[in-house]
Amino acid sequence: MVINTGKLPSIRTLSKLSKNLCRHEKGDLLIKAYEVLSSRGYFSEPESYSLRISFLCKAGRVREGYSALHEMKKKGLDPDVSLYNALIEACCKAEMIRPAKKLWDEMFVEGCRMNLTTYNVLIKKLTEEGEVEESLRLFRKMLEKGIEPDETIYTSLIEGLCKDTKLEDVLEVFRKCMESDQIVARRVLITLVLNLCSNGHFGEASQLLREREHLEQTSAHVVLLKCVADAKEVEIGIKHMKWIKEVSPSLVHTICSDLSASFCSSSDPDSILPFIRALELS
Repeated sequence: MVINTGKLPSIRTLSKLSKNLCRHEKGDLLIKAYEVLSSRGYFSEPESYSLRISFLCKAGRVREGYSALHEMKKKGLDPDVSLYNALIEACCKAEMIRPAKKLWDEMFVEGCRMNLTTYNVLIKKLTEEGEVEESLRLFRKMLEKGIEPDETIYTSLIEGLCKDTKLEDVLEVFRKCMESDQIVARRVLITLVLNLCSNGHFGEASQLLREREHLEQTSAHVVLLKCVADAKEVEIGIKHMKWIKEVSPSLVHTICSDLSASFCSSSDPDSILPFIRALELS
């Protein structure tokens, strides 16, 4: 930069410099450059602050970014949702959950409207930390605000709720997914079945798939049958296969073919045999 000559860099020049410093992990030099510029009154409008805070977050310098945000607010400049999101995400990556929550509260007080990214970052991190009740509260709050969750949010919540055996809440989340997007719901259904089974809820997974709207989702049935075979829960698998044959004989061949194919590379391919025999005898 040409600071020593008295000429300050353009936003574009500073952006290139900041990007290079971040790429080469020169966080200390980045902070020093911003300190020099700040002493020259460079940061005086939203654009320059936005650049500064964004690159501090990318460099993992969360505390400095947080300080810059409050410096910005003291000057009467209002941070937009993207700056709050950048800081919240940086806090979550740095395992600074309390500051992330504090930033959420600040957004509320300042009247800054949260968007999908805000909820996505917080719900995912809170669920990973085992704060499932808080994640579910945020999920319900975003629905109240008219913000549609995405697949990441549904998946994160389902994983956390299954682990905590909050099955009624799991179904609430999944029903909302089905109402919002049938294509996403098909993928989320497989995630739901996997998580129910991995937490020992084989019967609940089977019961879920017996609902009329899930009957044609052959991939989900195959996932269930693989899980029960791996867990040696043979009776549940046999009952499920018999039910499929009873309500939709045409699906049996497809499911058996997909199941056989999935077990070709299995270390225990014979574990599928009880299901096939059950169909032959029924």
